[in-house]
Amino acid sequence: MLTSSWIKQLPLTAITQVTPVGGGDVNQAYRIDTATKPYFLLVQPGYPA
Repeated sequence: MLTSSWIKQLPLTAITQVTPVGGGDVNQAYRIDTATKPYFLLVQPGYPA
């Protein structure tokens, strides 16, 4: 799960939305929308922020 601790450490500004994306077997996937463009993030479970 993408926690607020993870979100705070991302090198992005003006995050408007974080949406989980399904389909991954190992990693958790998220679409991160900012004021300027979207990003795609993979998170490996078990790693601290």
